[in-house]
Amino acid sequence: MFSGEKHDFWEFAYINKGEVGVMADNAGYTLKEGEIIFHRPNEYHNIWANGVYANVIIVTFICNDKAMSFFNRKIMRLHNLQKNLLSLILKEGHETFSDPFDLLYQTKLIKKDNPPFGSEQLIKTYLEQFLISLIRFDMSVDKKTSSFAKDVNEDRIVEAVVRFLENNIKRQLSLDEVCKDICFSKSYIKHLFSEKKKMGIMQYFFALKIKEAKRLISEGILNFTQISETLGFSSVHYFSRFFKSKTGMSPRQYSNIAKKTSTNKI
Repeated sequence: MFSGEKHDFWEFAYINKGEVGVMADNAGYTLKEGEIIFHRPNEYHNIWANGVYANVIIVTFICNDKAMSFFNRKIMRLHNLQKNLLSLILKEGHETFSDPFDLLYQTKLIKKDNPPFGSEQLIKTYLEQFLISLIRFDMSVDKKTSSFAKDVNEDRIVEAVVRFLENNIKRQLSLDEVCKDICFSKSYIKHLFSEKKKMGIMQYFFALKIKEAKRLISEGILNFTQISETLGFSSVHYFSRFFKSKTGMSPRQYSNIAKKTSTNKI
């Protein structure tokens, strides 16, 4: 499962094996083996395997020709000619650039010292033939938007936000940092998280901090200064004020109650 991204160039994903779910902006689709989807520049997209295994070929490229409008969020099925052209693109790519090619966040291809003559030109030529062939032999697939895929994707986005908050509970975070990590606009993330969790992102983050503070206080291993430092507060005084504003009692008062509760249980 790839959490998602957007960028200022074209991308297509071809499903070589298996079945995948895909989001393009806020629309969800299911792609089967042999199908391809195009993502236009600056379109948010992500992808995940619907099952145990899926093999996906992803190619990104820049093309500003007006004919590219044909491929706006296009889902198609490849025939043998196009599959052969795609295999030639991959073959030349492997002979031109160094492995690995399967790093999820790879941003740069490293050219080999002695690639075959004209290999980069052939990649471009094969890609042009591939795109022209798709336009000539339009085999578009009915794009039925899946509300299930949309719901699954939204749940995964919220889960990604929660994981990010949990992993950074020892820091001071801003909403901008959260949105940057998740690759969505602030307004969309705020609305989606509030809809799913019935509270704001920072409100949820503060609740996590309070929960962790209560656990640390109950353990009695760290003093209040150490707990405030562990949870990323600038001072123990700020931590105490924050804790009281959220729980209605000071850390000392909570500690006394936790000790009494523990004693009664014993």
